[in-house]
Amino acid sequence: MIDIRDLEGAFSGPAWLVGNGPSLAQFPLDFLDTTYSFATGRIARIFSDTTWRPLFYIAVSTDVVRPGVIQDDIYEAMRQADLSFVCDEWLARIRCVGDFVPIKCKHGSPDARLEDFDDTWFSRHPDRWVSKFGSSMFVALQLAPWMGFNPLYLIGFDLDYKPAGSGNHFVPGYTINPDEWDAEGENEAQQRTHQVAYSCLFGMGVEVYNCTNGGELDVYPRRDWRELLP
Repeated sequence: MIDIRDLEGAFSGPAWLVGNGPSLAQFPLDFLDTTYSFATGRIARIFSDTTWRPLFYIAVSTDVVRPGVIQDDIYEAMRQADLSFVCDEWLARIRCVGDFVPIKCKHGSPDARLEDFDDTWFSRHPDRWVSKFGSSMFVALQLAPWMGFNPLYLIGFDLDYKPAGSGNHFVPGYTINPDEWDAEGENEAQQRTHQVAYSCLFGMGVEVYNCTNGGELDVYPRRDWRELLP
């Protein structure tokens, strides 16, 4: 287990935040082999198609403590990442694998309401707490600049969720219970999450660019990832 305080300002340069949208299936992830990158969710489902592995993995959702195929994918991502950030609530209920950092998470309960969400929910001190409201990737957006990364490049952030979970992710079957999928609510919550993140990061002097091919996330300025090839 690693002390999170050792990570403050420990890095520099760009970091890639890898989402789970359908466009990710068309992105040449091998390009990220030598970069710093963050990933979440069931990203392990794409490992068979690429040599890339995320250096950092975020494990804060309730799926972490629900036995089944999603938890299996989470454990696989934790095994293959260099370092995982795990919600401290889950430590007594899961089998942590690989190097990990416990983090204190807020705003994950059903009482966390979209109408209450504002800039104060973006943590400038992730060593104390992070907000996981809306998306696990919101945690990465708080951690990355605190660790010293700047700019941040986003890929696989499509944010064009459709009903019944159809085509919402890079692989079919990503959503286990598609009939329970609230596409409208998910779009609204995540758009608001990114609006808050961009406002806070801009104020901190952190550059953020959406390099996703297409999609509906237009909160951040766009860049073509091809311009960033070494």
